[in-house]
Amino acid sequence: MKKLLKKKVNVFGKSVPVFAIVILGLALVSAALISFWGTITGSVIVTQGLFLDGKNYEAQITETWNPFTSLESKTFVSAHSLENDASVDAEVQLDYKCVDSNCEGIITGYYNPSMEKIITGADRLVATQNDDGGWDWTNPDLVLTSPSPENTFGVTAQGLLTAYELTGNQDYLDAAKLAGNHLVTLFGTNIIDNRINAFDIVFLYNLGEISGVDTYTNKADDLIGTLTEDNYWAHNYGSFCSATTGCTAQNMFDAIKNRRGAANIGIILWDLAPWVKAANLGEEYSWANDLKNIMDVAYDSLTNDGELYNIGLSGVVSATGNPSAVTALINKQASTGEWTSGNGAEQDTAYAVMALMSVGKMTEAVKGAIWLASTQGSEDGWSTPENTEVTSEVLQTMLLTEELTNPFKIAVPAGESVGFAIVNHFPKMLVPDTYIIETKVMPVTA
Repeated sequence: MKKLLKKKVNVFGKSVPVFAIVILGLALVSAALISFWGTITGSVIVTQGLFLDGKNYEAQITETWNPFTSLESKTFVSAHSLENDASVDAEVQLDYKCVDSNCEGIITGYYNPSMEKIITGADRLVATQNDDGGWDWTNPDLVLTSPSPENTFGVTAQGLLTAYELTGNQDYLDAAKLAGNHLVTLFGTNIIDNRINAFDIVFLYNLGEISGVDTYTNKADDLIGTLTEDNYWAHNYGSFCSATTGCTAQNMFDAIKNRRGAANIGIILWDLAPWVKAANLGEEYSWANDLKNIMDVAYDSLTNDGELYNIGLSGVVSATGNPSAVTALINKQASTGEWTSGNGAEQDTAYAVMALMSVGKMTEAVKGAIWLASTQGSEDGWSTPENTEVTSEVLQTMLLTEELTNPFKIAVPAGESVGFAIVNHFPKMLVPDTYIIETKVMPVTA
């Protein structure tokens, strides 16, 4: 290996040591925008020296994203890590290219995340994780034997997946797996007695994809499958769902409305948003579209004077992309970057940032993320009192605290790792086609 690293090769007419050729990567994103279906795929090829996404790949890695149609806009955010195991500093450049198609209207951006906030926040979640794989909801301590609230496993562990993708730190993935293992056991053979939480389903799908462990994906599929059969919601909160045929989208809306109270439309819309995402991940597209239509109608009754107004707006924006809700959410942002209501500024702002990311409103999203980065507590969590769920929600926004400008260069110090995010936004009404956005990660040469 030492001889290989000392060997010199010709690059662009210059003799360059192999270890200086730190990375030649290809991040390939393709969206097949054919009515009613399409896929996003990505490929990465990496050579010896610098590690991309935690591994020294010799072959391509392919990831598939949710299908979407040309009748809707979509934003895809992917997190990546660069680790420099060489003894010299490295610098890479991200080169953008639209391949084969006219990419007019498609916006691609590159972002530096707040690595310090992500690492310290994720470390706090690992340190306060209970033995059962969950967390105390507020005021977490280092006494880890307490039983955790069952409804916060997935939503809290999701932040660890963001941290893992950016750092490659196995501790974060192991902690996320511990939460996932609890959910697999909880929803074992008897799913009627345990409330199915859409955040848990989304988390299990994401955990299965990132870890490569089919157990998590299969369990998420099982839980989505209960929408068409007997389940918890058929026996609780008004029993709107059927013990024979499961839940229609309208049934789910009615059940959550019963649970939250008809007057609390903001939190009802927030509760419904992850069900749209979970149904799409489970390829229940018709069910998801029905729920989106129901949410758009319910949005008309969301009033500006409610304490859960902002969280409701974020739910509608992230699930349906409703233009009126997008405008209303942007108009509620304070000049300093945050969103404030009775629900708590950190949580309101985290969901607003994620919602605006999903519709490509990156200027406002970055401003909100910067504000969140400034509010980290003395114990490295977020919210007052400290709230583990909110800490996770904030971590998911820390991808976007700085937008890179062209030329997109990233410094990777010797022996260290850094992260970056790629954001691709596809507007509505693109001509159905295959759009390939190519990002090459290349060494910067003198």
